[in-house]
Amino acid sequence: YLTELAAVTRDAVLRDEIAEKCKSAMQWQLNMCQFDDGAIGMSGRDDKWLGMTSGAIQCFIRTREAGFLIDAEIAQYRPKALAARDWMQQHVTPAGIEAGGYFPISGKSDPRPPDNLAWMFGLTLQALSELDRL
Repeated sequence: YLTELAAVTRDAVLRDEIAEKCKSAMQWQLNMCQFDDGAIGMSGRDDKWLGMTSGAIQCFIRTREAGFLIDAEIAQYRPKALAARDWMQQHVTPAGIEAGGYFPISGKSDPRPPDNLAWMFGLTLQALSELDRL
C-alpha cells in the first residue's frame, strides 16, 4: 500500500524511502521466506501459507509497477513470483481452504486467531484476480 502513497507524494525523499522499503520487503519475502516449491512462510521458511504467498505475489507486482525495480531485479524476482503463483493455484483447493490456508512444516507459525485467516484469504482472493499482471 506504500506504492500508492509514493504515487501521490510530492516529497522526493519520502518517495525514495518508500521505494527502498517496498523493494526490501519484496526481496525479504522472496529470498528469505520462499520455499523451493514456491510457497511463502510467515517469518522465514517456517510454515507455508496461502495468504503470505499471495502477499508476496502482490508485493512483486506493485513494487515492479511502481517503477521501483530495475530490469535485472525484475528478471531475478519474476521467476520467484511465478513459482509463488503456481504454488498458490495448486493449493487453493477445498482442503487448503478448510486448513485455513495453513500448511504446517515447522509449526512455528499459528493459524490463530481466526480473524488472521480472514485477511489472508482476502489477500489470496485479491492476488487471484491480479495474476495476469505477473
